[in-house]
Amino acid sequence: MDYGRARWMNLVATAILITAAIAFVAFHLLKMVTYANPLHEPSQVERGWTVWIGILFYLKHPDLDSESMIIVSALLAATVMILSAPFLLPILSRSRVSWWVAAMCSGVALAGIGFFLTFGWDNESSRPGPGLLCLLAALILNFTGLLFIRRKTQGETSVDPV
Repeated sequence: MDYGRARWMNLVATAILITAAIAFVAFHLLKMVTYANPLHEPSQVERGWTVWIGILFYLKHPDLDSESMIIVSALLAATVMILSAPFLLPILSRSRVSWWVAAMCSGVALAGIGFFLTFGWDNESSRPGPGLLCLLAALILNFTGLLFIRRKTQGETSVDPV
């Protein structure tokens, strides 16, 4: 792959990774659950930032079920990947090992949380709200952005000859 094409692919990857970070911030501000009942109590509406209170409770009481442990670890891994990936692009584009580690962590977090949101939602009176959909979009965008990262070939340098 020539240097120009790799550079453009990395610019597209940067744009996608920044969009994933914006969607992740939106997850914290929007409702996580949409209720079918229009008379739902507004005091029970949870925003995305309340997830971190639940994680702190889980860390204080680690004797909870293993399903919660999987979701918490996937969310923590996804948080690190989503927020750090735009800054790690130079490292990820140079090292295949670091790219594989990042892509595997992002893919596993996407699979874990995506599987839960798709098949694990058993509450009939509610459905995932826009906050959880933003979280899922952030995970998908992060994984897609990592797939767009390209590496220059061995003989090429990043120094402009002019």
